[in-house]
Amino acid sequence: MSKARTFRLSLFLIVLAAARWSIAHAADVPFQPPQWELGERNDGGYYTLVTPAGERVTETAVIIDVGDQYIDEENRIFEVVEVRGDEVVVEEKGTAEMPDVRDALDALEDSQRASGSALSGFARWLRAQAGGGATNRTIGIYHTHNAESYVPTSGTDSKEYGDIHRVGQALKDAFENMGYRVIWKDDSHLPHDGEAYLRSRRTAAEISRERPVTILDVHRDAIPRRDDYLATVDGEKMSQVRLVVGRQNQNRAANLEYAKRIKAIADQRYPGLVKGIFNARGNYNQDLGPRMLLLEFGTHVTSLEEALRSVEPMAEVIAAAAGLPRGAGGGQVGQRGLGTAGWIVLLVVLGGAGWLVLNKEGWTGLKEGLSRWRKRLGSGGDDGDASP
Repeated sequence: MSKARTFRLSLFLIVLAAARWSIAHAADVPFQPPQWELGERNDGGYYTLVTPAGERVTETAVIIDVGDQYIDEENRIFEVVEVRGDEVVVEEKGTAEMPDVRDALDALEDSQRASGSALSGFARWLRAQAGGGATNRTIGIYHTHNAESYVPTSGTDSKEYGDIHRVGQALKDAFENMGYRVIWKDDSHLPHDGEAYLRSRRTAAEISRERPVTILDVHRDAIPRRDDYLATVDGEKMSQVRLVVGRQNQNRAANLEYAKRIKAIADQRYPGLVKGIFNARGNYNQDLGPRMLLLEFGTHVTSLEEALRSVEPMAEVIAAAAGLPRGAGGGQVGQRGLGTAGWIVLLVVLGGAGWLVLNKEGWTGLKEGLSRWRKRLGSGGDDGDASP
């Protein structure tokens, strides 16, 4: 065999071995996100989704591509078939199959009924002191586009530390008030360009190391129709929230199911709160884990106040969709419990109270002793009885 044929055969065997190894270990190779991902338009423009018959479905500043899908408020599925500049042609593909969320709704109602009782509040406090900072009860929040603001509130749609941070902080407070541990990062990832998601990826990765149940990237949309992003929920006017799932990562199916679960719960509990779900081109750092979502709280022509009104109901819905029992968490990052001395005091007090309740004579004796002390104090301390 000639040297040339030997070389070609060797090269072929090496390539074949490499291909077989790649196939065998493909699942072990981590997804590499694109180095340039705009995610949302930054040119002041937006897309209008229309059917071939001319029906306007919705508008969005999220970057759209053929194959993307949108689930509207009525759970109709629309798939992008053509992009004509700012006009996007979509075809209706039936109705989305939404998950059964009766278990989450029942748990939500039960927890709300119990939350008003003193015993429930004390139990939640004890759980928090006993280790409520467990990472599987943690929620992460960050902002890829830090400059996003609301024109009616700030007079501009963009500033260095945007109004969207106020929404993120309010969401953090709402979760903490429900008893969860929250990691909220307001790190800047400016400017709003194609590398913003690459910069925010470092923040998302830092949060993910704490293994939170869910990570939320909080935004606002940029469409000019104010009324299209407003709804009256429980008699109060507030901004709607749109959910965005990236379809260019290995977690797309899990994240889409999570988004559908959020919408299904919201549709029952707070009809009109969730505007819809985009399953859009892009990654949005959602390859870092399941239950990662991008949330759009209103648009630049709705107000900050309207966005803030939607925060508490949205927090309640997200927690229920993630399977987090109300009051299971332990508050802020770094919150500490009572410590050994505190627990000793607490146990002594509880033990003493329990003994008095269960021991009739002890309880009677305590009442008699207190009565004698009151008499002594009322008589100047001389009632002829030296005993306490």
